[in-house]
Amino acid sequence: MSGNTDDPSVVVSDVSDNAKVPLVYKRNRQVSGSGAPFQTAPVEKYLNTLRVYLNSRRVYGGFFMEKMKRKIVGIIPARYASSRLPGKPLVDIHGKPMLWWVWSAVKQVTGLDEVYIATDDERIRVAAEEFRANVLMTTRECSCMIDRIWQASNTIEADYYVAVNGDEPLLEPEVIKQILPKTSSDTAWVSGLCREFTNPVEVIDPANIKIVVGDNGNALYHSRSPIPYPHKTTRFAYKKYVGVECFNKLALDFYVSHTQTVLERIEDLGAIRFLEHGIPIHYTLVESQSLSVDTERDLEVVRVRLAPPPSIFRYRSGRWLTPFTHPSGVLKRLAPSCLTERHVDVHQAYLETSRSASSCRLDWRAA
Repeated sequence: MSGNTDDPSVVVSDVSDNAKVPLVYKRNRQVSGSGAPFQTAPVEKYLNTLRVYLNSRRVYGGFFMEKMKRKIVGIIPARYASSRLPGKPLVDIHGKPMLWWVWSAVKQVTGLDEVYIATDDERIRVAAEEFRANVLMTTRECSCMIDRIWQASNTIEADYYVAVNGDEPLLEPEVIKQILPKTSSDTAWVSGLCREFTNPVEVIDPANIKIVVGDNGNALYHSRSPIPYPHKTTRFAYKKYVGVECFNKLALDFYVSHTQTVLERIEDLGAIRFLEHGIPIHYTLVESQSLSVDTERDLEVVRVRLAPPPSIFRYRSGRWLTPFTHPSGVLKRLAPSCLTERHVDVHQAYLETSRSASSCRLDWRAA
């Protein structure tokens, strides 16, 4: 029997089936200092090495391609004790708690192996289990979102943890997906999403975190103040932090093993701890109208944006037709492209309206 391996210097010796000598590989090279023409070793050693090599690769069209299987878990931190809007994860938005809207968007992200809700409140746990979400209970000593993600990482093992704030129900699955890492990292990994401000009023609101990003996409600084200062020109767009971040276990362990820094204490922003210790935070610029719900006014804006227009329904043959059930697809083409399956449950509240589909407002989400 003869065999070929990736190493042209390796040859399998030819032996008969009845031979009692063990099958060996012969390397056609001289062992240093021994004078032996070649080195022998049991074939099982090389077969096991080859088996591991092949299992770590996948064949596409006859070529070996690297297979990098990484486990990525989505975690939604949610706390009940909000100072400005207590109990906001459970506030009602068209018959569903706000946390459900966030969870349903994260569940649609392709590339996430599992999705969990991390909370320290029993009321949130009960509400989350009602819509069949996986829940991880954390302690009440978590000082920020990163501490809560770290506690979850001690229970759920993964290569990366994607944290999605539980107070941003307008986040789209396509936007969240853009944070998924493309490669593996052997060092502390932190990344996030940002978008450009479209409303000047939001820029001066300290609840909206402003980010300065360098040419390489890494953050230079985070602040609640409008940065950079428009001293010489106003021809730029302020960048806003979007509530989606990604960490690996090394980054989370680093964060909890270091005390709060001076700038972090001043701004009350946990991400500054990474920057002050020289750990880069890479940001991806996305197009999104996401809004963090911090006040009653924010909540009303979100309710308007998530409300589907009543005019997209039509009654025919004893049943209501929606953009997802209309046989000709006319209503689907007329309906807003951002309408997703997670609106289906909310649609039931509007089934009493039978306006013509031709009057459908295409700009309803921007209202």
